[in-house]
Amino acid sequence: MNNFEAHHALVGAIAIATSAYIYLASRTTEAKAKRAGARLAPGPKRMFLLGNLLEFPKDRWLETFTSWGKQYGDVVYLNLAGVPMIILSSLEAAEDLVGKRAAVYSGRPYARMVLDLMASGYSLVFLPQGHEFNEQRKLFRLSLGPQ
Repeated sequence: MNNFEAHHALVGAIAIATSAYIYLASRTTEAKAKRAGARLAPGPKRMFLLGNLLEFPKDRWLETFTSWGKQYGDVVYLNLAGVPMIILSSLEAAEDLVGKRAAVYSGRPYARMVLDLMASGYSLVFLPQGHEFNEQRKLFRLSLGPQ
């Protein structure tokens, strides 16, 4: 390979790496929240792609989560290599988010393999909240009958 070809290969590799970086950066939770005009809860500084994976405690979670709660507040946001996690450090925050706003924050991830390919979308366990879930739940309760 001559010098000219090596130069073009290097430029191509840099272009591919830059494109991959831009694509991955636009798919992060932080980028999605920014586009939606939302703010994420405070938390430890995250590394690109890994997030807080290296800082996440392997044991003694209570001490680490308590210190993060004191440092960042009652609601702490972590990202574990693309998996978002919220830590609630007070009873008031837990009651507010889990109790009062349960309809906003509860739900199930969409399991494409199970819903689309295997169960044809009729699995009550994997359905998200909504009209179809409520209809299937009614049928399920009718089939069980009165206790």
